[in-house]
Amino acid sequence: LDNNPHLCQWGSSEGKKKFPLALVISIPIAVVVVLVTFGVLIYKCRKRKP
Repeated sequence: LDNNPHLCQWGSSEGKKKFPLALVISIPIAVVVVLVTFGVLIYKCRKRKP
């Protein structure tokens, strides 16, 4: 495992800084996309009903 450069990168402080930043940026975007998608679907379903 010590010979694996990727594990060494993740263990470094630089890797730890980049990874949470990517999560902080991507998770809210994914949540918003899911909420908007569900909101549109629910809105369309409700609008169809008389």
